[in-house]
Amino acid sequence: FGASYGGAFLLSDLVSDVVDYDELLTGGKRREASYLMAIEFLPKFMNIPGECVPFLMMAFYDYTRPLPSALRPSCSPTSVPDWASSADAYCSAMYLNTTGVNRCGDFTCPEIVANGVSFVCNDVLGECGIRQNVSVRWVLQLCFSVVPFLCIAISVVGLWFYPKPARSELMQEGLVAAITKIRRRERVDDPWRP
Repeated sequence: FGASYGGAFLLSDLVSDVVDYDELLTGGKRREASYLMAIEFLPKFMNIPGECVPFLMMAFYDYTRPLPSALRPSCSPTSVPDWASSADAYCSAMYLNTTGVNRCGDFTCPEIVANGVSFVCNDVLGECGIRQNVSVRWVLQLCFSVVPFLCIAISVVGLWFYPKPARSELMQEGLVAAITKIRRRERVDDPWRP
């Protein structure tokens, strides 16, 4: 999910410097529209696999839809009977010990358990629900933490190779002065890479 915007914050900060430097290198040609279009287009292009691949992976690893709210019994501390050792055990017993009643929607409860899903108490809502299998939880963890981290790390590597002289205000002023000289058809040296 983070692949499309993992390094966008670095890219948008550097684009003005890149446009000015491109004008210097091309002898006065202004191509900021091309750069801005690319900056807007690349995240949109990355959104397609960034949003589709995690869902496909979750489907591959047997993602189980949440149970309908009508099929979720309460598991608040006051509603859990004394025989249950915990709220999670109560929820598991409520779903697995039913005879003739399917509390699990489209699939039977044993079929859901066979996919590695467990029944737990959602303490925030105070009702029973499901915990996805380990593979689906790994997909979610990878897509929300590891993939965005890697994209940001790649952006930081790109920033590391960004010319160090370009990072100062004095050198930016030198670049603007060089562009002004180019517009007057004067010969100039590259202020960032002399």
